[in-house]
Amino acid sequence: MAKRIKAIKCPQCGSTKQKEIDEHHFKCLNCDTEYILDSDDINIIHRYDYPSSGVAPVNSKKIIYIILALLAIPLFIFIFSSIFSTDNAIVKELSNKKYTWESGSEMLAFVDEKGDIKQFIVGSIDYPSGQGRDERVRGELYWSVYDIKSGKLDQVMKFNDIKENGFISSTDFSLKKFNDGAIYFVYKKNKIYKYDIKLKNLVQINAVLLEDIPQLKSGIGNIISEDYYYALSITSNTGKKVIYFPSTKIYVEGDIYSMARSNDIKMPNPTVVTEFTHSNSNPSYVIKYQVSEQVGYPIYIEPRFKVSFDENENPTEVTIDKYDSERSFVQNYKIINPESVHYKLKILGYTDKYIFICYKNSIQGGEKFHIQMLDYTGKIQWSTVTDYEYIYDDSAVSESMGVFFRSHQDFIWMNNSGKIEKTFRRNDITFDIK
Repeated sequence: MAKRIKAIKCPQCGSTKQKEIDEHHFKCLNCDTEYILDSDDINIIHRYDYPSSGVAPVNSKKIIYIILALLAIPLFIFIFSSIFSTDNAIVKELSNKKYTWESGSEMLAFVDEKGDIKQFIVGSIDYPSGQGRDERVRGELYWSVYDIKSGKLDQVMKFNDIKENGFISSTDFSLKKFNDGAIYFVYKKNKIYKYDIKLKNLVQINAVLLEDIPQLKSGIGNIISEDYYYALSITSNTGKKVIYFPSTKIYVEGDIYSMARSNDIKMPNPTVVTEFTHSNSNPSYVIKYQVSEQVGYPIYIEPRFKVSFDENENPTEVTIDKYDSERSFVQNYKIINPESVHYKLKILGYTDKYIFICYKNSIQGGEKFHIQMLDYTGKIQWSTVTDYEYIYDDSAVSESMGVFFRSHQDFIWMNNSGKIEKTFRRNDITFDIK
């Protein structure tokens, strides 16, 4: 009688794991040895194949696991390195993001003490277009000074006392350069700041106004900078009005019209200076005139001159309204180049030697502006035709740099030979903030 076998072991490796191929015929799952069990005498007849290398057989599943592990190691290394590399790239991108000025910003050109043309800029800032928005700067207002020649910001600062819920519009503020060497910035008609071009600092002067002007003891209700005087028009909370000249701290009760007619304020030490403007006629001419003036005193800065013509449309006479002459303290005036005919004439600015003008040859649509540099006698130093149909009044001129002007979104710097040195747009100015 055959004996019961509790555990059948492989005669080759001793493993008890086997697969039954047929009755009494088994195959070891560990080393693939096949063997036959004789149930009568309990003898085991086995067959196995040695590998050609003579090395003991190895579990095939282990080989697969090892191969997969070897393949997985570099894969995991690649994945992790990619993740960390991506993280580093994101951090680098965020840290290198620059800011630029929003479309509602105001830019005012001026010339500093060294004769370099700069721009005083006020407005909201954000990332350049297409790079998202930075909510941290929403509702904040910044100011800066931009160097046209170097293309860098000399200064950039935040107004710590201004914070709104959204981005700030240019309709909320105004900029004007006075003849006292300062730029005045009015915010929402209730805050006034002064930027000293020489000292390069900006301060709020509301407290100065309250101290200097007794009529404002109820507080400041409204402030605007006057268009035709280097003065501030201020209304108190109780409705009292004064005209204030910051550099001399002179003030006059009432509005600008009553002040101009009163003629109560006399200039103690006036000097005669030469100015230039264009005639109020079509065609227009360059008018050279001289006025008596003193910084910080009431002087009308936009006198209007009229030109009369003969039957051949040649200019015969230039005149000025008596009221304009008196409030501007005009001493004399004349056309400096009557042979030159200009349309849409603008005076871009003048130095101690030269005048920069722009004009068109006709009033036809599509006509481009010409730019000329003249000496004080009206002699043309150079003339060039631009690609611009529009040139705005925001301009500045320098003895060393030439002329700087704006056409739509373009800012143009043209040197003293009439060659364009640089053109840029507002959003070309990028910068970091602290």
